[in-house]
Amino acid sequence: MEIRRYRLPFHWTAAFPAYWTHEYDAESDQNLFYPADSDLTFRLTAFHAEKAGVPAPASVMETVFAKTAPENSTVINIPELTVPGCTVLIRGRNYQEEGQTVSHICAGCICAGELLTVNIFGTDARQVYEALAYLTLIAREAS
Repeated sequence: MEIRRYRLPFHWTAAFPAYWTHEYDAESDQNLFYPADSDLTFRLTAFHAEKAGVPAPASVMETVFAKTAPENSTVINIPELTVPGCTVLIRGRNYQEEGQTVSHICAGCICAGELLTVNIFGTDARQVYEALAYLTLIAREAS
């Protein structure tokens, strides 16, 4: 399968199958990725924080992630899902929308001054969980 790599703000990159659609939503400042044959959707948002040129501590970025994670979500612990140089935190929940159960997993790739949130949505819980594997294709380039 051909994989396409995308440059995101603040030196992040992500990669998805080449046949997936990529859109940029300027209103929400999110990059969206999704396959045509599924309702699986990724929403990626990059955050950067510094003061006087000094990156915010990773603990501050963890607090930001906690505020962006879905309400009533639970911690998902998958130690093998790593992004080099970052801490990866994952939370998830299911909810009802228009009579369907939606699975929502939110992952935060965190390092000093940087946070990339990866929100994965879909109605097939197994597919959403398996899609976490795409986190291994995320990287932070040296600035």
